[in-house]
Amino acid sequence: MTDQHLIIALNLLAGATAVILMFRALKRRDEAVMLAFAILMLTVAGWAITYVGIQAVPTLEAKATLHKIKQPFALTMPLAWFIFCVHYTRAYRLRPTTLGTLLVLPTISVILALSNEQHNLLYSNVRLVPVLGGWLELIEDVSFMGILTLVYSAFLLLYGLYLLIQSAMRVIGTYRAQVRMVLIMGLMIFIAALMEYSSLSPFQHINMLQVFMAGIGVLIWRYLLTGHRIGGTTISYDRVITTLPDAMVVLDPKRYVVSVNPAFANMFKVPELELLGKPLKATVPIMADLLGRVTPEETVSDDFEAFNRNIAVNCAPIESPNTGFQGYVILCHDITRERDTQQSLIDAERRYRALFDQSNDAIFIFDSNGIILLANQLACDLLGTTANAIKKQDIFDFLADNEVMDLRQRVQHLLDGYNMPIAEQTLIALDSSRIPVEVSITLVTDGEGRPLNMQMVARDIRDRKRAQNVVASERHLLRTLFDSMPDYILMVDTKQRYTLVNESLLDLFGLESADEFLGKTAIDFYSPEKANELFEKTEEVIESGFAMSEEEKRDDYTWVLVTRIPIFDAEENVSGVLIVERDITESRMMNIELQRSLEQLMILRQVDEEVTHTLHMESVGIIALDAALRLSRATAGFIALDNEDDQLQVQYVIGGYNRFKAGEVLPLDGITGRVVRNLTGELVTNIKLDDDYIPDVLDTTGVMSIPIMVQDNLLGVMELVTRRNDVFTEDIFQFISLLANRIAIALDNAKLYELTSQQLAEVQTLNANLRELEQIKTDMIRIASHDLKNPLGVIDGYLNMLEMDRELFDPVYLEYFSSMQRAVVRMNKILSDILSLERVEQYTGGYTSLVDLQFLASRTLEEFVSQAEAKSQQLDREVDVDTATIIGDESQVYEAMTNLVSNAIKYTPEGGKVAVRLYEEDEDWVFEVEDDGIGIPEDRQDRLFEPFYRAKAVGTEKIDGTGLGLHLVKKIIERHGGQMFYNSRYQQGSLFGFRMPQPRPERIDALHIPVGTKAGDSEAVENEFASERLSTADSPHDVSQNETSPPNFFDDL
Repeated sequence: MTDQHLIIALNLLAGATAVILMFRALKRRDEAVMLAFAILMLTVAGWAITYVGIQAVPTLEAKATLHKIKQPFALTMPLAWFIFCVHYTRAYRLRPTTLGTLLVLPTISVILALSNEQHNLLYSNVRLVPVLGGWLELIEDVSFMGILTLVYSAFLLLYGLYLLIQSAMRVIGTYRAQVRMVLIMGLMIFIAALMEYSSLSPFQHINMLQVFMAGIGVLIWRYLLTGHRIGGTTISYDRVITTLPDAMVVLDPKRYVVSVNPAFANMFKVPELELLGKPLKATVPIMADLLGRVTPEETVSDDFEAFNRNIAVNCAPIESPNTGFQGYVILCHDITRERDTQQSLIDAERRYRALFDQSNDAIFIFDSNGIILLANQLACDLLGTTANAIKKQDIFDFLADNEVMDLRQRVQHLLDGYNMPIAEQTLIALDSSRIPVEVSITLVTDGEGRPLNMQMVARDIRDRKRAQNVVASERHLLRTLFDSMPDYILMVDTKQRYTLVNESLLDLFGLESADEFLGKTAIDFYSPEKANELFEKTEEVIESGFAMSEEEKRDDYTWVLVTRIPIFDAEENVSGVLIVERDITESRMMNIELQRSLEQLMILRQVDEEVTHTLHMESVGIIALDAALRLSRATAGFIALDNEDDQLQVQYVIGGYNRFKAGEVLPLDGITGRVVRNLTGELVTNIKLDDDYIPDVLDTTGVMSIPIMVQDNLLGVMELVTRRNDVFTEDIFQFISLLANRIAIALDNAKLYELTSQQLAEVQTLNANLRELEQIKTDMIRIASHDLKNPLGVIDGYLNMLEMDRELFDPVYLEYFSSMQRAVVRMNKILSDILSLERVEQYTGGYTSLVDLQFLASRTLEEFVSQAEAKSQQLDREVDVDTATIIGDESQVYEAMTNLVSNAIKYTPEGGKVAVRLYEEDEDWVFEVEDDGIGIPEDRQDRLFEPFYRAKAVGTEKIDGTGLGLHLVKKIIERHGGQMFYNSRYQQGSLFGFRMPQPRPERIDALHIPVGTKAGDSEAVENEFASERLSTADSPHDVSQNETSPPNFFDDL
């Protein structure tokens, strides 16, 4: 065998060995170290096998191709060795980012190797060189990237060796020899690689590193297979210590840390590398107290709090049968959760007890035999007992007899492992009252699932039962109402299946049960066309969510109102449609009838308008008869009215009557005569059945005769006839009767109009005569004022002349002269009153002057002071205002005041009292004159204000007067918008006065009223009144004085 054959055989053996080790490691790939070892063996196998191929092929091109395939395995093998060392030594955890960084350069090198022909960056000058035995070996010169790759690979091999050395330093003495052996293997790998890439190798230009790696792999696998771990610990020990949830640290006899698991490092917040090889009390000071108490002979336990945790510590010595005391092992267990759990259990027990005692439900705890162990207060109250008394009682004794067996079965089912649903049962209290409850029973078990007792929660449902009974009653009532409603009611879901129906609809379809209707659709009861129409209308409501109503015709006679209302669920989605059908045939017929009535009323209104716009009897009758014929569709007709001879005279005729004509007296026979006698309208639809009918109009079939009456007074009669059998109906008859009433009113109005017109003409004639008489009266007054006053003035003048020669006359003549003087004064007074009254009545204009009542009252008092003194009377002035303004005529108001004061003085005896007052009351000015004179008898006070009336009484016989004074005063005051008032008692005195409204400022401003004469203008007022008196009396004497006093020369008599 040549040297070439030996090298090929060694590479084949190395490749096969590496493949076997790879597959055996993959079977235990759940361990990261095994997966790393499998990757390492994959690179070794790939390198060895491709190297054998390079040696086997003869050509340079083939060798170069296989050389490219070998390069990925050769370049990644150092990285695979490094990853393997990391996982075996547990130095640290490789992160994906770290692994990705380490793969950058090998990946670049592999890419460059596969494409080296284009750039020669990895190696160059590939050639065949003779080696041992004379065979040709493929040789290449390394470029810069190749050198960089070699340096990177050497770094990875050295770093892996460093990790092995560090791991060897951490292990305890028992495994130190094994660690040193593995360390030697690592050194051998580095030396072999160094010799491979230098001139020190005995196999120049021959790759043997893969063969050496395969041998090292066998040795490593031996330790893996036998359970040893690189670093001096077993794989099982590694699994235990690393996966142990409790923190664990191993100390040598000097209490230096020789091994520690990740849980310990995490618990005490110290990295593993800082712990290894150092005194424990220096790295974890909290352990100092424990280490001070520990001895090689006994185990020490303790617990303390650290890092917000409760930690239980157990320290035990390590003994070896061969070597004796080896050190200590310390286990630290985090009992925080146990402590929290224990506290939670205590808190839970408290909460349960609180819930148990304060629950709104009755709670019973009993054993499997039904013996009550515990019950809360509500349970005791419910049964009418106490907590102590209910203990040891049998729970079944508190149940209704017919429910005991049911509860026993439920308890047994719970013991058999079944869950029991909530059920209703009846508890019997000590007072024998029955209490309905809702019962829930659960099985209480211990931690291992063994049954402990039963817990029964009983909820008092008496209120709910009562509410359910009320609801059931109301539901029954609603269902009764629902079924008794005459409307047809049904409900459909969104698929238009019937879900609810009332009895009325079942009767409509002739069904006996709702089950025959529910779940079906319209297609099961209607034609396809009708069903599709119903589907579309219902679907429109479902899609829109709005209610819809419409009238539908079910058949030739029946009309229904169909209302579709959407039903919404809790999420505001349409879940169905409620359909209500109401028979509106009667309502619709009533509407039609109402419309017909409205039309008739409109016709009546039109007829009313036509007949009321004319007040001529003839026009009214013609319009009325024409309207009656048109509205009743009669063939002929007439209206006969009562004439002056109390006979019915035919006034208006339409149609071919033969027995009479317009203007003739109506014969009171036949149907019409009967109507006139009975004063009741008649409708005869078949004249053949009426014996009183007298044929007149040809082919008559029906007669309608109606009296025309106003307030039970017969004005006439109207008759209509027809040749058609279907024209005259009861409705038409009622309508024409109503029309006849309208006609009667119109005819009565027209008749009244004619009568009124005649009376108006007579009144107008009388008014003309009255105006003529009024003119005569006015002329007579003018005669009195102009023609009569002149003779009176002459007489008065002569009498005054006779006064100067009074001593020449006999006393008898002087008495005659005195009577003549009094007669002249009386005549002047009468003329003055008549003229004043005429002037007041003739005045038609408005008052536009301001009048001061205070000034006039003062002036009046001044005028009558002498008369009061002449009769020794007390004349009091009670005027409480400075000014009292009204709108009016000053002379007329003054005349009213003087008349009242004059009457008071005249009718008050000597020595009497007269008071004149002026004051403000309720925005009015009040003027009144009160005396204590004779007074007026009560039976004569009603006529006080009539013209020329004088109330005669004892003591008034010698008092002169015309009876016009009070009448004149009342006229003046009412003309000014005021009111007269009086109060008189016979033999006690009288009070006469008036009220005048105060003018508003805006009225004065609007009318621009000039201010009238004020107090102090006495000369002007005196002149005005003097001129007034002279004009009316043509006498230099004051009228009032003339009335009461004769001339001085007669006083001596």
